[in-house]
Amino acid sequence: MGVLRLISKITITQVSTKENPNRTLVYTIPFCNEVEINSTWENLTDICKVTMPNKIYFNTEEGSKVTWFGANIYGDKATSPMVLRGDKIKVELEIGRASCRERV
Repeated sequence: MGVLRLISKITITQVSTKENPNRTLVYTIPFCNEVEINSTWENLTDICKVTMPNKIYFNTEEGSKVTWFGANIYGDKATSPMVLRGDKIKVELEIGRASCRERV
């Protein structure tokens, strides 16, 4: 019998802007540390806060490895940022069973 665990998949699709027209990558992150979702009709929108580890590697849609560590996450005038307001972010959550191995 397995233990219940959170299975998550976060997809970030970059949206091109006037200042950064080459932002077309899609990142798939298969894990996170914490997810907090607030969905109410009073906000007229859903608010999702995702906490991820700092030194992680994940893949782009093309299969190349990417890391947040040392990267330009929010952006500046010199380089295109990894994430900007307006990017499409899809959070998929599922509760599944993780297999446990008995230690002898």
